[in-house]
Amino acid sequence: MEINNLNPLNKSICNFARDISQDKQQINLFYNDLLSIAENLNDLTDKIKLLRFIAELLTHNYSETYSNDKLENICKNISIKLFGDDVETVDYLPNQVLHVMTECYSVGGHTRAVNNWIKCSNKIGSIFILNGASQVPDFLIDTVKNNNGEIIINDKNNDIESAKLLFKIAQKYQYIILHVHPYDILPIIAFGNNNFTRPIFFFNHANHLWGCCYSISNQVLEIMVSGIEFCVKYRGIPEANISLVYLPVDMNDKQLTNKLLCLNDIFNTPTKHIVTMASAYKFKKIDGYDFIGFVDAILTIHENVVYEIIGVSEDHHDWKLIKNKYKNRLILHGNLEMQDVEKVLMNAFIYIDSFPFTSYTCIIEAICSFVPIVRLKSLIFDNDALLPVLSIEELIKQVNIIVNLSKEEYWNIVVNNF
Repeated sequence: MEINNLNPLNKSICNFARDISQDKQQINLFYNDLLSIAENLNDLTDKIKLLRFIAELLTHNYSETYSNDKLENICKNISIKLFGDDVETVDYLPNQVLHVMTECYSVGGHTRAVNNWIKCSNKIGSIFILNGASQVPDFLIDTVKNNNGEIIINDKNNDIESAKLLFKIAQKYQYIILHVHPYDILPIIAFGNNNFTRPIFFFNHANHLWGCCYSISNQVLEIMVSGIEFCVKYRGIPEANISLVYLPVDMNDKQLTNKLLCLNDIFNTPTKHIVTMASAYKFKKIDGYDFIGFVDAILTIHENVVYEIIGVSEDHHDWKLIKNKYKNRLILHGNLEMQDVEKVLMNAFIYIDSFPFTSYTCIIEAICSFVPIVRLKSLIFDNDALLPVLSIEELIKQVNIIVNLSKEEYWNIVVNNF
């Protein structure tokens, strides 16, 4: 939520929240007061607008919590009002799954996770996209079509009608999987009533942020063991209601063949490309976890290395000094379309995960491109299945080893690691 894009009242609220964010008691009172105002509003449209704003504020600004029961209960009370006893219910179609997304992108790992999930599943997968302005990438359209599913884009222009449409559509499916943004309260308004009886699974891809929809989910799906521990400790979710799942990855012989075809070019050129992909905030220096300092060290040690970062723009203030230092040896791509990401990764010699915050879903792309992955154990969430190293010094040593491998040694790693 960019403060400059808000109206004056909301901007003042954001600024106030930031100013008191260091005082835990004050910030809790502040959010309780906002929620009490929302609870006492009679107009449902205004109530939902305020609740949405509070959820966005909690997600993006100044909150020391990771869920809010009061907010979810207010949303569920709205749901009960909208979907009373006279609501029409229908039977579901067996083996049909509805993936509910806030929006989808042609870049990043979250849309690709949904795409691969549908590709790898033995059930028919369809998608409901809550943001009607969302642009659906061609690869997702093709996957859903080949799976005999459909993509439904919300065409309603207000939250109440959107929730009603989601309720109506979702009833037709045997299972519901939420891939929504942490601030998206619409699923609670659609499903937080006794008349919606389909099992709901919440794919918690942004566990490190405040979020909602936990109270309506039969199972929270975590992609890391540490995510389960975090949900139990900080959200109070019983461990029995949390399941560990692994990201679906669609790999095939054609991709491996493409990597083999690129291998001669990679070794015949003196330059080796290292790639990382993540949103800019995931590189923010915390407690000695200095990713920019790590990039500086790698480029100093290896004069034949070009480092490419996907997800950070050239004008990002944190990266200006190092960009000026290394010029064309540090390429800051910003956001790229999926086909451009694939081209960058196909020519990559090493993929390094972001830190201090991991970009676990982005690792899907590196795996699919058969690029050796090196990663540091994340500060907050981690998955030991990807064998992280424990220090930046160890990370640099691993990079040094891989950069100096022969073609045969490198290919052996590519084949055996995947």
